[in-house]
Amino acid sequence: MGGPVKRPYRSPLREQAARRTRTQIRDAAARFFVQQGYALTTMRQIADNAEVSERTAYLAFPSKLDLFMDVIGVATAGDDQPIPIAERSEFQSALSERDGKKALGLLVSMVTNVNERSGALVMAAHESAGADEALREAVMQGERAFARDMALIAQALHAHGALHPDLSVEEATDILLLLVSPQAHQVLRRDRKRSVARYRSTVLKALERALLHE
Repeated sequence: MGGPVKRPYRSPLREQAARRTRTQIRDAAARFFVQQGYALTTMRQIADNAEVSERTAYLAFPSKLDLFMDVIGVATAGDDQPIPIAERSEFQSALSERDGKKALGLLVSMVTNVNERSGALVMAAHESAGADEALREAVMQGERAFARDMALIAQALHAHGALHPDLSVEEATDILLLLVSPQAHQVLRRDRKRSVARYRSTVLKALERALLHE
């Protein structure tokens, strides 16, 4: 038998520095993606703005698409932990709440925070998707995940007896997709200049009227 296997040395300081570098690159990338779009943004621009070498940027993120997906993932979740939205405590609270109005209130509060962080990035992805096949597929995957999450909310409302009897789960999912989408958020917040409170109130009232019992 061979001798004991040596474990690779892990330096906490080195890991902390690497994490800071990734954050610098991610923050710089987010600014460029929102300001000038995905297609026009280059890794060199991002690296220069983050004050790192282009090689360092590529070591942290193998491609511009990898970087963009990391940026939008962190913006959506609010942190860099690999936990899907549907498994996070805020979403689970909305699913388990039996009172329809309270459940929608929890959902709208969560979605407002998500859209405030990531809405502009999602729109940037949609605007550039036509020119980049890999980005287009990533956008479609994101839309499918969003639809699955909203279907879970619709199913929970139905299971708790809160969904209007004239609505099917599929119809309720469609309504949720329309009203809490990043696109609707951008129309109200960016184009119509509504405050966060006004946006939240408008969406919540619309969902209550559309989905719940009188």
